[in-house]
Amino acid sequence: MFEKISNDLKTFMKSKQELEVSVLRMLIADLKNEMINLQLVSIDDGTFFKVLRRNITKREEALEVYIKANRKDFVDKEKMEIDILKKYLPMQLSDLDLESLVKEEISNVKNFSQKDIGLIIKNLSSRFPNQVDGRRISEIIKRSINT
Repeated sequence: MFEKISNDLKTFMKSKQELEVSVLRMLIADLKNEMINLQLVSIDDGTFFKVLRRNITKREEALEVYIKANRKDFVDKEKMEIDILKKYLPMQLSDLDLESLVKEEISNVKNFSQKDIGLIIKNLSSRFPNQVDGRRISEIIKRSINT
């Protein structure tokens, strides 16, 4: 994936797409920092997707702040950056599939309580790495409990 990002960066640079170039440069810098911190020679897919998700999460949090501050100019930019980064994520499970998996996990737990939410998130995240987001799972669990 690192090679794909590097190749895409070159393509975007040639076509003078400044926003894409900026986003990919920041992602590559974060990937290189992660390599240094973990003392890795190359980036494996697990580390790549962890760093990618971290970048998306940062931008989603910034997006929420900008929405609350009513900063439409920054909101649009953050949304575009999130869209650019999400192109590198593997196909995500649909909400319907995720809901059925959550209901299945809840039914497998005896005497389900709030304490079991973390366990369900952990189980689904390990069963479907890079295809589900913990925040989405949590939201669906809370919806399922409330209905």
